[in-house]
Amino acid sequence: MRERETPREAPETIVPETISQGCGWCGQSAWFRQRAAAWAGFKSYMSSGDLEYSPRIVGIYQCGGCENASLFVWWTASTGYGGWDTYLEDVWPTARAVKMNDLPDEVQADRLEAWNCFLNGEYRAGVLMTRTALQRAVRRLLAGPDGQLDEKDKGSLISELDLLLERQLITPQLRANADEVRLSGNDVAHPEDMGPVTQREAQDSLVFLDDFLETTLAVPARQRARQARRESNVDGTEGEP
Repeated sequence: MRERETPREAPETIVPETISQGCGWCGQSAWFRQRAAAWAGFKSYMSSGDLEYSPRIVGIYQCGGCENASLFVWWTASTGYGGWDTYLEDVWPTARAVKMNDLPDEVQADRLEAWNCFLNGEYRAGVLMTRTALQRAVRRLLAGPDGQLDEKDKGSLISELDLLLERQLITPQLRANADEVRLSGNDVAHPEDMGPVTQREAQDSLVFLDDFLETTLAVPARQRARQARRESNVDGTEGEP
């Protein structure tokens, strides 16, 4: 067992001065700037049968957007050559995605999970969930009036998108948007063929997904709700402007 010993180095020089992260206050992806840092205990773990301790650093970082402060917890490891590796362990408050109105519950859940992964720096998981949300939306669009998908329509995501386009349920541009999400998801599902997923790549996939969901599901749902309110009007007025 190694002894726990707080390093002599100034903690603010070890953790990053700036970091890109989702903000738990404003819900946006933003650059944070370090305002203060302090040594704060140890992370314990087993290594080759020995109990090891890695010093923790707690930092106060300020969001460049809303300017609120968040707490970042890092654990560190000495490189043995006078340097330090740092690993982000936790952030408070945790960033949370904002709902898109008028989506089916199951699609909403997948979309929120995808955005929450992204906002918390889990870009690979975010891209995978983005693809999952897309396929769930596609199958919702292919389903009949009873909400059930015909077995003959089930297939790969690309074949299901082909059916939507063939039946004129989406435009060629929406198909192109969906393909951006599909291709990124395929790449992540085969990690031996690609490098790490960047923040920009994950965010692009999510933006394309939101465009697809807004156009194909959210806007039609709002139109149907407005039509239903108009048709149920019994007082002879024209209803909403």
